[in-house]
Amino acid sequence: MYGKGSMQYYMKILISISLLILPTTAHAIAELEMRGFLDKQMICMAEAIYFESRGEPFTGQLAVGQVILQRVASPLFPDDVCSVVHQGRVHASGHPVKHKCEFSYWCDGKPEEVTDSVAYHDALSAASLLSEGVEIFSVKKALHYHAIYVRPFWSHTYKRLTQIGKHIFYSRERIN
Repeated sequence: MYGKGSMQYYMKILISISLLILPTTAHAIAELEMRGFLDKQMICMAEAIYFESRGEPFTGQLAVGQVILQRVASPLFPDDVCSVVHQGRVHASGHPVKHKCEFSYWCDGKPEEVTDSVAYHDALSAASLLSEGVEIFSVKKALHYHAIYVRPFWSHTYKRLTQIGKHIFYSRERIN
């Protein structure tokens, strides 16, 4: 039994209302599955922003998220947020190979545990704004970035666009 005021109680009401309002059960289930998929994408986005750029200026967090969305839109990368941020080599067990992925937080060997609720709220806010279409003009073409304290092999190959906080952003445009 779900107690009034609990999350399960409100979810049960939401599902019940959705089933009443939507014309068919199949359509309702498809709608709820899509909402679940979108919620999962938002969580993946917030997770990546949190682990990749917490402590950075808010514009830097938006820029990191924008790169993720631009990768989703690019034919060169997977077509959803979770697949983009979890892209990389995996062991037969399904676990990521250490330091062999596109977003370092995913395969650094550390557990993805949120320890700063304020920073996570900021990451959720950034993800929400990005989902509403907010963009940072200076990273509009960026598909890559890295922290200033590392020098990836590709950083000399792609066009540098800007630096925001401790991250440098690049377009895929090649340099001679």
